[in-house]
Amino acid sequence: ARQYKHQYVFFWLLLYVWTPLYFVGRILSLLFPVLNLIVNIVQLGHVEHINLLQLILTFIYFALVFIIVFVLGPQVFWFYFVTWHISPGNNAWISTYNLRSKENKVMQDIQLLYASVHQLLLAQKYLNQTFGDDIGGIIWSYVPVDIDTSLLKWYDTDPYGNDQFD
Repeated sequence: ARQYKHQYVFFWLLLYVWTPLYFVGRILSLLFPVLNLIVNIVQLGHVEHINLLQLILTFIYFALVFIIVFVLGPQVFWFYFVTWHISPGNNAWISTYNLRSKENKVMQDIQLLYASVHQLLLAQKYLNQTFGDDIGGIIWSYVPVDIDTSLLKWYDTDPYGNDQFD
């Protein structure tokens, strides 16, 4: 149980600290134009200093937010409620924290990708050494490759200047 203590602490922090802060931030960012208008009206007491286009766009934005939240919101909730009954108890977002079962598969995939990238760069290097850069480049352009080799050129040497593929 001690080895999973950090997972419980992380889950608790995520559930009770970061999630409420995230939702409060999302709600404030959604209502920011309206809150800004309300603060200007309360602070200055009038709206004559605000341009008409700005007022119209703010009211249109607020109307669209109102429609999305209060008109479409219950239908979205009903959809979630119905789909939960298709697969009851399937809380996939919670189970993503238990990555131990998938860790071996992920590590195997990463190792295979690394081996294929490493072999790809070695093959291109030896092709260029054997036939020269010009003809090697022409031959290499006909080789079917799953990975964009121009992006891999960045990884060809390590940050200290040592060639990794010698």
